Amino acid sequence: MQTQSLKTLEILLPVKEANRWQKAWTKIVRWLNTQETFRELRKLDDHLLQDIGITRSKIEEEMTRPLWKS
Repeated sequence: MQTQSLKTLEILLPVKEANRWQKAWTKIVRWLNTQETFRELRKLDDHLLQDIGITRSKIEEEMTRPLWKS
């Protein structure tokens, strides 16, 4: 599905512009996946977080980071 969308995008836009949109879309998808990961980490108790080497404050910090800084 994504491949078809990209081919359509490439037909409608010059290659340089299509690459710019593809990069933006990739960054958005990565950010959404990261947000989901941190939402799941929030559910763990402090002992488990300590075992994997992350603090609750680091989770909150990452969750509030703007998309353009991720």
